Amino acid sequence: MRARGWVLGLLLSASPAWSTPERCDFALDLVWKARSWKHLHDAWRKYPDCDDGVVADSYSEFVVHTLATHWETLWEANWLMERDPAFRAFVLGHIDATTDVDELSRILANAKLVVPRGTASLCREIASRAKRARSETQAVKKASHRP
Repeated sequence: MRARGWVLGLLLSASPAWSTPERCDFALDLVWKARSWKHLHDAWRKYPDCDDGVVADSYSEFVVHTLATHWETLWEANWLMERDPAFRAFVLGHIDATTDVDELSRILANAKLVVPRGTASLCREIASRAKRARSETQAVKKASHRP
């Protein structure tokens, strides 16, 4: 039994899934260079352990900015999400209160008014996440302005 535990420990310690500052620097660089949903998917798949701190904020910025300003690319995101359901959860999880409230409002409008064929369920989820994130952002702003 100890031998199996030792082997498992050795395998886990050799796994690239342990984040290091260097790995996360590479992840951040890939996110900053991302110009498509495919690029984002590749970065996330290569460095899944780095979804924290500034890298996570960068993922959120990419997701929200792209949905707000390039809604026409939703088909690509949907295509990737259909093939990789974990990517769907990743993208939806990055529609959050760390992002721009105006972009969240724009996403909400897009998701309600421009629903590409085959994306109705995704658009409902996106709208729900954007609405929640916008409310959280507004609540934080309101609380920080209290005397």
